[in-house]
Amino acid sequence: MIEWLGSNQLLFSLVLLPIVSILVAVLSSRYSTRVALAAQVSERVYNNASQVSNFRKAWIDDLRDGFSDFLTFCSVSHLQRLTKDPEKVIDNYRDVLSSANNIKLRMNPDDEDGAKLISLIEEVISGMPARIEAKRSVIDHPDEISLLMQKILKREWERIKLELNKSTL
Repeated sequence: MIEWLGSNQLLFSLVLLPIVSILVAVLSSRYSTRVALAAQVSERVYNNASQVSNFRKAWIDDLRDGFSDFLTFCSVSHLQRLTKDPEKVIDNYRDVLSSANNIKLRMNPDDEDGAKLISLIEEVISGMPARIEAKRSVIDHPDEISLLMQKILKREWERIKLELNKSTL
């Protein structure tokens, strides 16, 4: 073999080396293209997950505001200030209905906690006129509703973090 290379050195350098060089160039080009495409796919997946997470964060913020409004409008001190003026009581009832509908529309009725929250909110709304007239608290167990709301918000926040972690892997 060495004798052949010595006698055909010109053939080797003019034909075989360029062929090997072309083969190496083609293989490295294919490899770098695959790496670049994989990076683009990974970036696209992350961007999509990030966009969904941003929408979900906005949804959580709106839901938190709805929870806060609902609990505020139903608070005893708020209602006691309003009972002096029947017009304000009606306006407050509209505010409670609005915030309750805001919450209910954001809840998944198939989710156990969401269904329970919707049920508690509907219970509050149905008993509200009689309770206002009797100057009683609109919500019997505000802590139960508040804890359920916190549980839902926490679960949704954990879902966002999990989705972002999955997309960065």
